Amino acid sequence: MTWESLKRLAVIAQKTAKVSLNAARSAVAETYKQNKIRAEAQEAREKEEAAQKSFLDKMGPSREMSLTEAIEVLGIEDQFKTDEFTVELIEERHEKMIEINKKGKIVSPYLVAKINNAKDSAIVAALMEAEKNNASEAGAQSQKPEEKEAINEENKTSEKK
Repeated sequence: MTWESLKRLAVIAQKTAKVSLNAARSAVAETYKQNKIRAEAQEAREKEEAAQKSFLDKMGPSREMSLTEAIEVLGIEDQFKTDEFTVELIEERHEKMIEINKKGKIVSPYLVAKINNAKDSAIVAALMEAEKNNASEAGAQSQKPEEKEAINEENKTSEKK
């Protein structure tokens, strides 16, 4: 091999190495871009799923609603603490509120969930109130007249003090 052949071989090897290095650089850069796009898409999906889960956690059937909020949602403030506060009244108001929501241009799943939760919470409260009333009536009926008089006298003496 001559000196010229060796030079030519060295130049070819150098050019091949340069092309290979450039190809590797561009492949790494392209992979980096693709991974970055995938990571951003994954992050966006996770945020969307978290927001959806958060919404469902708040509005799902497991969400507890306070009794006062349930009464406000159903619009039965006037009937609360009266004999009219019954399961039938709650179910009637629930149906009416759902019907009102359906009459709109767009049915709101948020409002439907809120109304359903209000119904569930109000029914639980109504049943507990009815049970409490039944227990107190049963207790009052089971007392003997002598016991009632003794309790009344105790109450009168404690009021005087």
